[in-house]
Amino acid sequence: MIKLQRNRRKGFSLVELLVVIAILGILFGLTAAAVMRIRDASLRADCANHLRQIGTALHGYEAIHRKLPAGVVHPLLLPGVPRLHCQDRDPYPLMSWHSRILPYVEQEALWRQIHEAYQKDPYHIASPPHDAKYVSISLYVCSADGPRTRKGNSAVPTAGVTSYLGVSGVNSHRSDGVFYMDSDTQFASITDGLSNTLLVGERPPSANAVYGRWHGDWGPWGQANSYLGVREVVFKGPRTIACSDVTSHFQSGRVDDFCSVFHFWSLHSGGANFLFADGSVRFMTYSCAALMPALATRSGGEPHSLLD
Repeated sequence: MIKLQRNRRKGFSLVELLVVIAILGILFGLTAAAVMRIRDASLRADCANHLRQIGTALHGYEAIHRKLPAGVVHPLLLPGVPRLHCQDRDPYPLMSWHSRILPYVEQEALWRQIHEAYQKDPYHIASPPHDAKYVSISLYVCSADGPRTRKGNSAVPTAGVTSYLGVSGVNSHRSDGVFYMDSDTQFASITDGLSNTLLVGERPPSANAVYGRWHGDWGPWGQANSYLGVREVVFKGPRTIACSDVTSHFQSGRVDDFCSVFHFWSLHSGGANFLFADGSVRFMTYSCAALMPALATRSGGEPHSLLD
């Protein structure tokens, strides 16, 4: 008598399949996290390299001119208009420190264009009197920040932005740091020590490129555009009504949060890169917020133990 044998199919049971899926999910999660960490480290290193190049340019500028460029120059007023600031002696009103160092970052042609435009429009009425405001300079933008586009009319060119602002001190109104309105800081005047003094820090430009433009301009010029304090005081105004009368701190922020333009931060995880006056670049974590005022002043005489 012939016995018929059933063919038994080999395969996974439901439990085994679920275990395999769970293992693959864990492996994918670990791989994705590792890729994100590597990407963040790469972008952080790239941004730090930008700051080192900016530091080299600033040192070159100071060596030639015997002082660092002004954070921004106040506007030149038409004859008969009462002056709110000091006498106009600078031929480049509303120019930022970013523009001043263009010849030192291999942008001589762009600098010549700006210089020639100022000769034609000394009062800067064209705001600014050149098309350089629309030029994107890769050195001035951290790769983590990505491109910025203006909302609304796509036919309107987007202003060239920057991810790096000068440090004006504790806040821009005290002018106790290195870059502020009409500043003329010399390295010799930084008595707190070049290695203990912040020069430039990271802060992504605003989503609509209103704040964080490298060229200087009417409107939001100076505070939060060319330079920033580490405890910036934000006063009530048309643009700042949502975050008025508050003091900003070094902390994480969001591009879609307008008030984040008033404090240093980055899209890196856990902190931001800062350029020190000696040319070194260090990644400062947000836990260092309490030390920032001491590091931001050029001659505050803070104890060195605070900076260790």
